Amino acid sequence: MLSHSRDIWEKNDVNILCIEGFIEKVSEIDCILSYAAEKKAPLLIIALGFSSEVVSTIVLNNKRKTFDVMICTPEQSQEAVNDLGDIATVSGSKFYGYQTGPLSTTFDTEEFDLKVAKVKIENFNLKIENPRTKKLVQKRVNKIKSNFGESNIKDDYLRRR
Repeated sequence: MLSHSRDIWEKNDVNILCIEGFIEKVSEIDCILSYAAEKKAPLLIIALGFSSEVVSTIVLNNKRKTFDVMICTPEQSQEAVNDLGDIATVSGSKFYGYQTGPLSTTFDTEEFDLKVAKVKIENFNLKIENPRTKKLVQKRVNKIKSNFGESNIKDDYLRRR
């Protein structure tokens, strides 16, 4: 995971959004940022990438204490979308993909009711503690394990997941 900050970001009761896409303009996530500012709840946005405009806007508003938002991207690889899906499962958050449509029209404020217990980002590692999704995570792990044995390359990747 890559984050916009080298500091440790450790928060309790965090909202998480997983977005299958590159966030190019602040307007794409403005409704989310505005709601985070209104609720004063920590928010982690994980996407395939963010433009420098988006990063600078978030950093500036964090410094002003307008909101508490961290942004992260998975390591850039072909499997990044799978990583986002895994994180969405662990966090219990909605996975915004190409099929769901633009965030500005599909974001539901009720998703801020689905918080994870704890998030810690340190040294490019993301750790999520979320007891309420334990069964879903185990189901996903079992599904991943069932794919072992096809090839050494795939097995190596699945072990890292």
